Amino acid sequence: MDSPSLSAELCAALLRRLRRDYDRENWARFGNQLTAPGLALGDGRATLGRWHPSERRIEISRPLVLEVSWLHVREVLVHEMAHQYVHEVLGVRDESAHGPAFQRVCEQRGIDASATGTPTTNGAPTEEDARIERLREKVRRLLALAGSSNQHEAELAMLRAREILLRHNLEERLHSPQYTVRWIGPAQKRISAARYALAALLRAHFHVETLWVDTYDVASAEDATVLEITGTPASVEMAEYVHDFLSGTADRLWKEAKPRLGGRARQAFLRGVVSGFAEKLREQRTTLSGTGLVWVPDAGLRDFYERRNPRVVSVGGNRTTQVGALLHGHAAGREIVLHRPLGRQGKGGGRLLGPGE
Repeated sequence: MDSPSLSAELCAALLRRLRRDYDRENWARFGNQLTAPGLALGDGRATLGRWHPSERRIEISRPLVLEVSWLHVREVLVHEMAHQYVHEVLGVRDESAHGPAFQRVCEQRGIDASATGTPTTNGAPTEEDARIERLREKVRRLLALAGSSNQHEAELAMLRAREILLRHNLEERLHSPQYTVRWIGPAQKRISAARYALAALLRAHFHVETLWVDTYDVASAEDATVLEITGTPASVEMAEYVHDFLSGTADRLWKEAKPRLGGRARQAFLRGVVSGFAEKLREQRTTLSGTGLVWVPDAGLRDFYERRNPRVVSVGGNRTTQVGALLHGHAAGREIVLHRPLGRQGKGGGRLLGPGE
């Protein structure tokens, strides 16, 4: 979509959505202390967003809105709201735009101070980034070694990869860990029980916090929901890999099981696959504790997550399922082994090592 072709109706819809997100973030992060300014779309690419104090207006780049996910747009909006807060609520006028007051506001509220649209607790690449990349390379090599048809060898590789990640996260406690946020998987109107279970698996076993966040599809003007994960860069990388790997393999296993179980059993089977894999991970956790490595919840991560999401409310409910398909899926999930190299190229490209492979 080219910005000149944007219709007046679509512009109005985008501004309404920006206003809705502004009001929500004002309530959630700023305690409704901000007075709503004007909102506008600008044509520039060099600046993602801008707070114009003299005009009391927040301007968001029109190309940004059209070319990236709405979640990135929202991060830029909140960044500009932080500028407004510093100027109008704190009354700071004698510092640079990204000076100490602005940095404090962002730190206190888990806001992306760099306005790149992807929140982290730090900006420029550091020696720590290089150390994390070396860690990722170790995990990549381990998972590549498990690419053979030897299931025992693949399981040992998965266990070793988890041990490295756990050791890394425990060592991070001795430094000042960085945390980052990533949105993974498809944005959907309705989230299945299997996807909820997969998010819980990531949180329980891969050292990330998870949150289902609402997003917006500009082309269709429809709301949707997507999974947000928060953790150290290495943990987020591993969790995304596991998410894509398990999602892709569960679908493949379902195609193999569908002739036996019937099409209506799909959701129960997929949920069973996730529960079976989670059971295997719980067993591996016992093995890892035998090495003396025991995961203790990361207070720093939890603090960052709560600053970023100060008004999150957990909801739940009972769901019915087809017991037979659930059990079949559970058995299939217990046979899953992570193998394949860890990398960012392509989504859903991971496979599961299923029975007989």
